[in-house]
Amino acid sequence: NKGNFNVDILGPSFMLNITPVHSVALFLRVRSVTNLIGINGQLIDEVNKDIDASNSFLITGGNPNGVTNSWAEIGASYATVLLDRDDHFVKGGITLKYLMAGVNGYINGSDVSVAFNKNNADPTLSEYVSTGTIRTAASYDYANGDDPKFDAASAGVGVDLGFTYEYRTNCHSCAGNRYKFKAAASVTDIGKVNYKNIVENTYNITGRVTQQDIDDADDIFDFFDSNYTKISSKKGVKANLPTALHTNFDWNIDQRFYLNLSGDFSLVDAKKVNGTAIANSVTFTPRFETRQFSFYVPVTYMQYSGTAIGAGFRAGPIFIGSGTLFSSLFSNNSKGCNIYAGLKLPIYQDYR
Repeated sequence: NKGNFNVDILGPSFMLNITPVHSVALFLRVRSVTNLIGINGQLIDEVNKDIDASNSFLITGGNPNGVTNSWAEIGASYATVLLDRDDHFVKGGITLKYLMAGVNGYINGSDVSVAFNKNNADPTLSEYVSTGTIRTAASYDYANGDDPKFDAASAGVGVDLGFTYEYRTNCHSCAGNRYKFKAAASVTDIGKVNYKNIVENTYNITGRVTQQDIDDADDIFDFFDSNYTKISSKKGVKANLPTALHTNFDWNIDQRFYLNLSGDFSLVDAKKVNGTAIANSVTFTPRFETRQFSFYVPVTYMQYSGTAIGAGFRAGPIFIGSGTLFSSLFSNNSKGCNIYAGLKLPIYQDYR
């Protein structure tokens, strides 16, 4: 089994044109990314069963990897026009981000296997026999009962880079857009967050535990500490950002009607220890757009969740939508869900 869960909260932000071809921006943002890969669903199902309903089994868990990473960003952006000649227009930009560490935790297994031997006379004495190694870490002191929280003492730096090309036809009636065709590419989230206080422990999980041992554990970290041999420990780790390549192609086929093709591709191996990554996706979106209103129907193929159909609209400064609206409402096999909303207030904007 695989899974990806993202939360992205944009705080107050603004952009200012300092000259006709130069602009700057500032923004605040809080983000969280959780990745799961190589998770043996059968093993999880068996462990979660009521002990009376379980039967003996042998399962190879393989190399499971789970990670969650949360952080806050303060970003400053600069963009400029690189070429404006006849029908061709190119602009580019860079963003530098200060990152404040939030919550980071991960668990990574290597060559894991688990066998269950049921004791029918006394189910609480049923045994789990396991082999392999497990690496775990948490950015908060779980042993002393501390709750997860942002760590102002741990920080990092991130970078975004992007470019846009437009083939222009001076179509001033095209919803405020002058291009016939636009192509854009960017690489985002280059960088790492340095967690100074995180403790990583590696355990040899070769051994036996009973169902009672599992029931008595306060949490997964306490369970490993109480029942397995710790073979190494270190303090301080760096968590990479979910570095990704984004592409976008937008074609104005008839003034107010557009076709868009975009792609988001992870540049981080999701199997990497403590490696956060986005889910790869490709989206095709027909769109109707005027200066004050737009309506669009995205059709997305996303890694892990398959194909989804959504809808969204913009009315003046407000936009709201979901990339999975129709799939979630009308399909019994939907494996993904998202929703977004926002408010954009142009204090002054010149469409010339």
